Amino acid sequence: ASIEKKKEKKIWPLFLIAILLLAAVYFFKNRPSSNGTVEVPTVINLDQAQAMEELQSRGLKANILRTEDSDEYEKGKVMNQDPNPNTKVDKGSSVNLIISGGREIEVPDLRNMTLSQAEETLKELGLRLGRTTTASSDTVESDLIIDQEQKPYSKHQVGEEINVTVSTGAVSYTHLTLPTSDLV
Repeated sequence: ASIEKKKEKKIWPLFLIAILLLAAVYFFKNRPSSNGTVEVPTVINLDQAQAMEELQSRGLKANILRTEDSDEYEKGKVMNQDPNPNTKVDKGSSVNLIISGGREIEVPDLRNMTLSQAEETLKELGLRLGRTTTASSDTVESDLIIDQEQKPYSKHQVGEEINVTVSTGAVSYTHLTLPTSDLV
């Protein structure tokens, strides 16, 4: 009987250790872990679609709050986000985005300006001189703008190019005189 009691005494500690091991495994497997959090990526200056894709790839949701005018960001780009980049948040959290609506301005009338005058005028407004073509004109002297593709006073986004046509002056015709005696 004493041999059986010794075996029982040896089994109890082993049984207790096995239960503690199982409890530890269960605790570490089911405890709240850092795997439920992610770092918010930087999506500023990405297109709205790219930003949404980037957030979804990290297990986050994009929430478009509004669109605002901006001189700094092109139309359709993310100009602000909350929470800020590199912040740790729970997976499935929403990231609030503000999208740039760009800024529309009125195109000036560039007719009768030189290219350098037009370029300076456009630069002051946040526009750029685009493609330049030439054409002859009987009414506008050489090297002055006679037409523009984006019509004066129309609305366009800041940063857009304005295409112009520059006068080469009037077409001159050379008269050819033929001797009349050869025609008979």
